[in-house]
Amino acid sequence: MTDSVFEIPSNSDEFDDLEFPGDMKSDDSSSRAATAIASFEERRQAGVDSLYAEMEKSEEGEVMVRGIGSAPAVEVSASDWPDHLGGMLLGNIVKRIQDGSLEVKHLHERKTKLDALGFDWGDPKYFIDVPFEKAMCAMYAYYLVRGDMFVYKDFVMPDEDPWPSALAGYEVGEAVHRLRELQNFMEAYHPEKVSLLRMIDFVWFPTLALPIDPNEAEMTSEMELLNAFGHPDYAKMIDIPMGLPEKIVSDGPFFETDDPKLWWRKWHNWDYVQDYWYQQGRRDNAYVLRESGYHQMAHEHEVKYGPGLLTLIKETMTDLQNNGIEGRSDLAGLHTKLEFFRAEMTDCTDIPVQEKKQLLADMDSYLFSLSTGTAANFQDEEDFEYEELDGGEPNSYEFEETAEKEEEAFEEEDIHIEPIADLEDELGFR
Repeated sequence: MTDSVFEIPSNSDEFDDLEFPGDMKSDDSSSRAATAIASFEERRQAGVDSLYAEMEKSEEGEVMVRGIGSAPAVEVSASDWPDHLGGMLLGNIVKRIQDGSLEVKHLHERKTKLDALGFDWGDPKYFIDVPFEKAMCAMYAYYLVRGDMFVYKDFVMPDEDPWPSALAGYEVGEAVHRLRELQNFMEAYHPEKVSLLRMIDFVWFPTLALPIDPNEAEMTSEMELLNAFGHPDYAKMIDIPMGLPEKIVSDGPFFETDDPKLWWRKWHNWDYVQDYWYQQGRRDNAYVLRESGYHQMAHEHEVKYGPGLLTLIKETMTDLQNNGIEGRSDLAGLHTKLEFFRAEMTDCTDIPVQEKKQLLADMDSYLFSLSTGTAANFQDEEDFEYEELDGGEPNSYEFEETAEKEEEAFEEEDIHIEPIADLEDELGFR
């Protein structure tokens, strides 16, 4: 039984106008049910006998493996089903037995009978070891009588008014205590039942909640944040582009997992939001993630997309500080790279304003040196000093004179500047 909405067909229209089919359609319903089942079994066995007869007639006694262990398909009509079961929502009942809503697997006697039928109990990880529907009835009664759900663990349903006599002796306190232990499990796998519990003001005690997997390692603070708020690439978006969520859901999921704590992984994909964050001034997503405390996510981002802009800039500036400019063979390429870095950093919002200003000033100094053959120290866009690379004394010049020298240097050295778009592909950062 895999169809959770399967309904046993009915051969009678006597109860069609009723919301729930009756179970007393005639006095001999049991005998007629037995007759229908016996008839079905006779035809099924006839089909099996026919199958083996065909196997015996096969050439050279070859065994037809495909026929062993299965009988020919038998067409079933409404008349084959017992009348008194017509309209029963059998699929729904099976589903409720499998997930522990009904008290069947909890009791050895009942479980044994279904095992004899080859009943499929479903995935055990979704099974609630408290018969939920019975517990729900008991808790609802407690809520109506007491007005709250602060149930002591040793509370047992009394056998007196106004308590329901059908549940007398039921250990309501034990059931409530166990459900509190299963809080994480219930919220992950049975949110519809959690909604029912909210209707009676069920009280959770997070300190009692057990991990879904008793053997799993303790979650890091980073994983707890992700489980609570989702990935910051999504969670911190303010103006979500129209149609983006639908596009993500349509193309996803992008990560296969049934772990409820990793729900945020299934739909996260940086490719879908990188343009949004670029417009917001994001130039190095791994750097931002790391600064926000998401070190694992930052590492995963760099593994997939390569080092970010700020990482590349830091590497380049460190190299220049340690090794200088003189003696380099690819000055033109270095000039192009620095120009690209500076253009990208102009609208960058990843680092503090003062830090960005200092970084831009440092890049301007090296760009000036590469253009004019002099070493410059830019303190402000309108006031800077530079000195000759051979160690001459510092001199002050007007900005116009500097611009003329820079233009002359370009003409004399014939420096070739590669297109910035090509450099972005070459550097390979995102």
